[in-house]
Amino acid sequence: MNILAVDVGGTHVKVMVTGQTVERKVVSGPTMTAADMVDAVKKMTADWTYDAVSIGYPGPVAHGAPVKEPANLGPGWVGFDFAAAFGRPVKIINDAAMQALGSDQGGRMLFLGLGTGLGSAMVVDGRAEPLELAHLPYKDKLTYEDLVGLRGQERLGKKKWRRQVLGVIADLSAALAPDYVVIGGGNSKQLDQLPPNVRLGDNANAFRGGFALWTPPAGVAAFAPPAVRVAGERRVVDSSDALFQAAASEFFLRAIDAVNNSGRFTVALSGGSTPRGLYKLLATDPAWRDQLPWQNMHFFWGDERHVPPEHADSNFRMANEALLSGAPVPAANVHRMHGEAANAADAAREYEDELHEAFGLKAGEVPRFDLILLGLGPEGHTASLFPGTHALTENQRLVVSNWIGKLFADRITLTPPVLNNAACVMFIVSGPDKATALKGILEGPYEPDQLPAQLVNPTNGRLVWLLDRVAAQELDVIGS
Repeated sequence: MNILAVDVGGTHVKVMVTGQTVERKVVSGPTMTAADMVDAVKKMTADWTYDAVSIGYPGPVAHGAPVKEPANLGPGWVGFDFAAAFGRPVKIINDAAMQALGSDQGGRMLFLGLGTGLGSAMVVDGRAEPLELAHLPYKDKLTYEDLVGLRGQERLGKKKWRRQVLGVIADLSAALAPDYVVIGGGNSKQLDQLPPNVRLGDNANAFRGGFALWTPPAGVAAFAPPAVRVAGERRVVDSSDALFQAAASEFFLRAIDAVNNSGRFTVALSGGSTPRGLYKLLATDPAWRDQLPWQNMHFFWGDERHVPPEHADSNFRMANEALLSGAPVPAANVHRMHGEAANAADAAREYEDELHEAFGLKAGEVPRFDLILLGLGPEGHTASLFPGTHALTENQRLVVSNWIGKLFADRITLTPPVLNNAACVMFIVSGPDKATALKGILEGPYEPDQLPAQLVNPTNGRLVWLLDRVAAQELDVIGS
């Protein structure tokens, strides 16, 4: 596999591809947007062949995507779809962490990148974690970056700047107890002396770190045969809180990207107990609630029970209590299924009409949701697509009523063509009772009559599986 490693900096974007020995670079600066960067990289690598891309990003990264705009570049990085822009799979990591990963020689390493700003990361036993120290207060009401970044060097002069750098190294070493310190970045060459256990890094280490992102973990054969069926991106976390935070991050990124590109965000919500934690987090945590573009968000449902909206089993009621009632969502932006209709088939036809109007569909067209949230039942159902039911083979209708014999009840559900036309489908799965079904869906033979969630495979979009550790316990392949 050939990897294109992209090191994004405040003054230059540098690139290297597997098998090459000479980097290429282009000027960046305070006006460069994410789209500008991709265009520039594609132009200067037009004669290179690569299968995947690693990006070192000069800012905070959570769950593989930027969560804050860069301090020294232009706007438009948060929510940008890098994979679509490059037309290749993309992994994104903080730039300091990427260079740190390429500089690692075992043990506990502190990495400091002296460039336009200050990059910082720790690598412990081969695992890189960005520290994001640059904008934290350090001394005299100044941040670390104010003192040891490029602005600090220009303000203080090289002699005083070097003293500040040595002071920062000493203070951080005392606090973090690394076995050794690596100093990288363009301005590392300005240091004329280094303390014991401190060495200069090589900027090429950023590329090594980028290549390493796609290297199989120790003990996994580089050409191991694939599982029978591996679908989508898998992210496994250790707790319910981490699961909800990961889901909130993906939700936020999809919302920002959609509003930036089209002026609105369309999402189909899921019922069940697991999404409730996500909904509460989005509605109550200021980190998410205060940043989401609620006025431009339109809420739909992936399925509904054949009950009134005030019923305890209503998916609308759950989402309304956990999310919508606590968020500034215009009433016109809430598009619920009318489960209270006497005939579930009538409710399905009505919701199909609602989709036609909301998405401006012509005859034969299928809506394209920006995000569809899905859960997973212990027998492998998703939305209200249950094993052995007629909705599994529906390929003309957008919404149908689906008789579930084991529940002796009708459900109203979006059909597979709608789910598979989404820009992004995100499963949120937790609990040990899902483990066997999950293994069958992701690593077993393709038998959607038994495991309906296997039907979900977007034709021109992303499929994301967010899993807690106990749900993923039977999987052979944990992440992708």
